[in-house]
Amino acid sequence: MRPLRKLDSFSGVAPGETATMRIQPGPRYDDIIIKTNLSPDKIESVSLVLNTEDMFGGGLSGKELHMLSKYIKIEVGSSGPTYFYRLPLSMKGAVLRDSMLSTGLPTGGTDDIILKVKIAESAQAPTLKALARTSPNPGRRNFIRSFKRYYVPAAAAGKVEFTTMNKGPRLLTAHCKATGIKGIEVEADHVKIYEALADEQVFILKDGQFPRVPQTGYYHFDPVAEGYPILDSMPTTANSLVFRFDVSQGNQQIEMLCEVLEPKVAVWTSSEAPATSKTRSSRSVGRR
Repeated sequence: MRPLRKLDSFSGVAPGETATMRIQPGPRYDDIIIKTNLSPDKIESVSLVLNTEDMFGGGLSGKELHMLSKYIKIEVGSSGPTYFYRLPLSMKGAVLRDSMLSTGLPTGGTDDIILKVKIAESAQAPTLKALARTSPNPGRRNFIRSFKRYYVPAAAAGKVEFTTMNKGPRLLTAHCKATGIKGIEVEADHVKIYEALADEQVFILKDGQFPRVPQTGYYHFDPVAEGYPILDSMPTTANSLVFRFDVSQGNQQIEMLCEVLEPKVAVWTSSEAPATSKTRSSRSVGRR
């Protein structure tokens, strides 16, 4: 059984303010869950800052947090008066071994971790509480699951290219939001590695080992839909990496919310990270 515990209280909980909480380092945080009376439109952004770097790429809105959960078939409290928001740390749609090795947030040593929630000015009497599922610290952090955000101008209908993705992190999923994305092509070093029309992509996502639930208004490019974030995540180190969108409408921006595995190595002493059992679960199988 994984421990479930209440985290410390937020400070600065008020309309128009950014509520903050310092999270204690030590365990691996598998899930952090926010419980609140704030509907998605009243949460302007949620940030998780690890040693001055926002893991959520400048913040995820309440609507985006619910979109990410619904996409992987996790029910969320979306009708009120109580709402739940699951922060994207561990990958629920991964086979156990890959999930244990590459996701969640191991913490320790002098890690400085701050959770921030920007509350809309129109919110009334906001309340915030946070819970966490934790597991023993593995003694090492190799990656963090983080988010990068890009904007691709689409001046006219037709083909639009994006060529400036940051190199280094491995791409897990790109949630592409725009009106009328008809299809996507991806090329690495001038070799086409992926091509799917919108209806084809919806079928592929629903037909996988871990079926996804495509969300309205999004085209989800998901290299890890089969549940193997280490093996199937897409390298971004190609000399030439091109995303080519086919859109039916111009005069807009394509917003790409990209989940990535980003190297953030940290190693802790035994006093900072309790030893864990090396016994493998019988479910620890699959591609590695």
